[in-house]
Amino acid sequence: MTMHSSAIRQRVSALGALLETLPPEWAVFHAVPIDRGNIVIDHLVVGPGGIFTINSMLQGGAARCCGADVWVGNRVMLIDGQKVPHLQDSEFEAERVTTLVRERMPLLTPVQPVIAVVEPAVLTIAGRPERVKVIDANDLRGWLLRLHPVLSAGEMQEASDLIDSPGSWHPLPPAAVAV
Repeated sequence: MTMHSSAIRQRVSALGALLETLPPEWAVFHAVPIDRGNIVIDHLVVGPGGIFTINSMLQGGAARCCGADVWVGNRVMLIDGQKVPHLQDSEFEAERVTTLVRERMPLLTPVQPVIAVVEPAVLTIAGRPERVKVIDANDLRGWLLRLHPVLSAGEMQEASDLIDSPGSWHPLPPAAVAV
């Protein structure tokens, strides 16, 4: 199903608005450019349950999921029967953010990649990907709030300040990286 770009932006905005309803201890960032802007993460969220990259699957060249049949296996994702690289892309984004954050602060837990599927016709989770959480966008807020806390208030603040700093999204020179 092909959607008009304004309808897609509206649904991505709706997901962003949903994330903004998280309690005040959660920090939500939208359209975060990393690697000199070559990659833009739809949403980056910091809260007691950790740090999350959230791909709404509706921006740029990503497949349109609204009204589509989405099937997820352990290592593959299909949209209307077509294999898409979203699991691998989401893993890569989370790994990049984990690396950039760990260069600047201690971070015990890696960043968790999440794919929030917006308005699928059918979402079938036949297998659970090892690293990526795939979830219906309508269930995302509740899932985040039910997670066991892994970050202290101080760690959440430090991570949020780091993420909010534009200079954080470029790799440090080799001499500056702590060994």
